[in-house]
Amino acid sequence: MQPNLPHDLRVQVANHQGGQRSYVVLDVSTGVVHRRAERFLAGFGEGTQRTYAYHLVDHLRWLAVYHYGEDTVAIGDRGSTALHGVVRRRVRRAVGNS
Repeated sequence: MQPNLPHDLRVQVANHQGGQRSYVVLDVSTGVVHRRAERFLAGFGEGTQRTYAYHLVDHLRWLAVYHYGEDTVAIGDRGSTALHGVVRRRVRRAVGNS
């Protein structure tokens, strides 16, 4: 059994009339849509919303595990910079660079 995280987040698809879909980040424990993520995702099309929603859920879970608030971590922060460095190294290796 997994420990309860402060936010039990998941990506939820919303089907609209006419066959369009949108994606939101839902806090399952409260049944509330994450409003900040919703505002961010609203400007994108279906495929981009889906991709970004999953990335947002991962990021929000990471923040919760390390007890950071949403407004406390910026791209230039040391931990964030180190994480981006790891990602860049992995991407370079994946495309054949070392």
